[in-house]
Amino acid sequence: MNKSILSVGFIVTTIPLFCLNPASAEELLTFDSSALFGSSNKNIDLSAFNVENSVPVGSYVLGVGINDQYLGQVNIRFWQPDLKKPAILCVNQALLEKIGLKDDIRSHLPLQPCISVQDISPDAKYSYDDSNQSLSFSIPLALLNDRPVGYISPRLFDQGITAGYLTYNYNHYSSNNLSKTTDNNYLGLTAGLNIAGFNFRHVGSFESTNNRLTDYIPSLNVLSRDITSLNSRLSLGDFTTNAYYMSSYLIRGLELSNDSSMRPWSVQSYAPVISGVANSNALVSIFQNGQKIYERTVPIGPFDIKDLTTLATNGDLTVQVTEQSGEKRSFIVPLQGVTNLVRASQFNYNFALGRYKLEQKVLDESLAQATLEYGVSNNFTLHGGTTLSHHYQGYLLGGGINSLLGGMTFDVEQGNANLDGTQKNGQKYKLSYRYSFMPLNLSLNVNMQQLTQGYLSFANAVSLVNRDQLTQDEVDNFYLTYRLKSQTNLTLRQQFKAGWGALYLTGTRSEYWNDQHGYNQYTLGYSNHYKQLNYSLNVAQTQTVSSQANRSVYVSISFPLSWKDKKLYLNNTFQHSNTTDMFAAGLSGTAGDQNQMTYALNASRDETQRQSTVNASMNYLLPETNLGLTVAKADSQRQYGVSLQGGIVAHPYGVTLTNSLSDTFTIIHAQDAVGAQVVNAWGVKLDRFGNAIYPVVDPYHINTLSINSKDLPLDVVIKNNQSQVIPRRYSSTLLNFETEKTSNILLNVHTATQEKIPMGVEVKTKDHSTVAVMGQSNQLFISSDQSLKQPLTLRWGVLNQQVCVIPAISTQINKTLSKKQFQIIDVVCQ
Repeated sequence: MNKSILSVGFIVTTIPLFCLNPASAEELLTFDSSALFGSSNKNIDLSAFNVENSVPVGSYVLGVGINDQYLGQVNIRFWQPDLKKPAILCVNQALLEKIGLKDDIRSHLPLQPCISVQDISPDAKYSYDDSNQSLSFSIPLALLNDRPVGYISPRLFDQGITAGYLTYNYNHYSSNNLSKTTDNNYLGLTAGLNIAGFNFRHVGSFESTNNRLTDYIPSLNVLSRDITSLNSRLSLGDFTTNAYYMSSYLIRGLELSNDSSMRPWSVQSYAPVISGVANSNALVSIFQNGQKIYERTVPIGPFDIKDLTTLATNGDLTVQVTEQSGEKRSFIVPLQGVTNLVRASQFNYNFALGRYKLEQKVLDESLAQATLEYGVSNNFTLHGGTTLSHHYQGYLLGGGINSLLGGMTFDVEQGNANLDGTQKNGQKYKLSYRYSFMPLNLSLNVNMQQLTQGYLSFANAVSLVNRDQLTQDEVDNFYLTYRLKSQTNLTLRQQFKAGWGALYLTGTRSEYWNDQHGYNQYTLGYSNHYKQLNYSLNVAQTQTVSSQANRSVYVSISFPLSWKDKKLYLNNTFQHSNTTDMFAAGLSGTAGDQNQMTYALNASRDETQRQSTVNASMNYLLPETNLGLTVAKADSQRQYGVSLQGGIVAHPYGVTLTNSLSDTFTIIHAQDAVGAQVVNAWGVKLDRFGNAIYPVVDPYHINTLSINSKDLPLDVVIKNNQSQVIPRRYSSTLLNFETEKTSNILLNVHTATQEKIPMGVEVKTKDHSTVAVMGQSNQLFISSDQSLKQPLTLRWGVLNQQVCVIPAISTQINKTLSKKQFQIIDVVCQ
């Protein structure tokens, strides 16, 4: 039996809460008892369901909205200051913080733990909606702070609890051919510790080849803390700088840089301010690419819309103003995909100071870096920065423009390098251009840079000074960028009409000083589908300083197959190049009730090498880890691989394993809720201690987490299976879901006259404590078997004149109550 049907009695007792309407709180609503239970029971007393005194005093977790803007879940309390009047909403300090009243309005409110919504304004109202458990406020805009959509008070940012974690990424690869066997092992580790708003992070790795273990290589050791008043973060240790427009560098030192995700979500990315004039109370509608993306009512006079969030970075905006008279007028605001612009008056910055690191070596090269970008106006952003050290001084200045002719960013960088007495001075010029012609679904991106012969980047200058300390990887990277003269990147995409597919071109040309050759790379592709058949054709060329040009043709065809309510995908590919002619066919799919297992089987034939290969792979997502297996067999070679990924979190409720973990996560605890699934967390269930890890949460935003109770033991009830958290970045937050142990006893109640007892009748002990509420069909769910050790009284009808008593029945209760099914007991109410 589904336990949820037994809560109907509770639903009936809360009907008055669902009918709450403060505008008519003084009116008396009367319910017709015969409409609920039939004319034979028309004398049943339903006075408790009238509006007067109808809202049960207590607390409710509800979604709160102000003037149609959702603010998140809040613990709402109803109280009854006057016993002769209905219970009313308690507006406390936490709720006032959510509402966002202006300071001068809030300062004049009564200094009491609870005030009424009428204390805010006679025009302020609220209403309850049972369908989504929400409480909606209507408050005059003149009383509220002008905040962008998605604003969350920084006081609500949760710094989390003390916790430590370790994530691992292990991979073993073994290859065997006729002459030798090669074994490779890799273990990547990420560790973290969060204490009182301070966050420490460490990243490192081991590698081994044929049992030769390399030294442990740490790549990150950083302690950080939010500086909320600046929307910024302070970092100390070994880390990569967070520069804007200039190159980022690995240093040992400190940095202060802003985090744009601390801003409301509606103003994090660039969008122009929409300005206009309304001749009356007007409706402003904004469209992009034919879709309405924003609508707002504005009063008479000038208006500015500063919290616009666009659907896409490409596509001009059409603004339509509809006056009260019905008159409409429109104008165009350009938006051409310049992702590096910031909103007017916004800025992003970083300032770093430390010593430069080359791999594991901390050089005797002090470094200072500062960068800034600032929204000068609606369509122009100015940016600049500097990188300074003993051997190098670099300066950058540039800007970005949004216009009807396209979006463009440009900058010039001056580099002055002192190579132990030899001076190298030069410039780097960069230009980016983007344009989208939406009527043809055509988009163009061009990025160009030109370097003078004397220009050196900071990294290359320091590498030349410390050339004897470079590893081979650093040497290779140095020669890829050293002596670069120019580089042009082009991306062109044409999306044709429905059924005609898409054509795209990407290309790069690089030229180097003292090298007469140009090095070209490009990909020209076409993709389309016919019903469920997907196909694509690509022609490509790769060419670098260290390799000859290699041209290739690549054809791919894929389509789904259905088998036992599961979709399999068949993939076929053909590749021809200067060095190979290969055909491959593969089958892939998923399995499990949550698709927690993915698998693939592939076969290929290389005609150039005259070699056939068969390989298979499987990945299984367990609650505690992510397991991967691969095997492959060629004519003269065999390979296999094993991978494990996951994490371990230590927290106040114990140690919990998880199959994945990000740098910001939430610990879920629900006592005794063993085996319950965490919603929207692939493969995550509560362990035997009632703990689970929600691996990824969005910092500085409302995250709604819930538990699916369908797999719970019947003797456990989650009082509220949904909760919300607003975490800080890098935090380990905690959500504690309150649970209650029950006895799984279901009473089939009979009366001497076989009378039907009304649903919702309260069941009380001799001391008048309510222990249960009558459900459907004379069934009664008892949450505690102790309550059956004494007589239980039921009263209903006009003035509660109909009474019956269930005698004590403790002798019939099993000593060991089942966790999988109800214990059903027939009783007679006399």
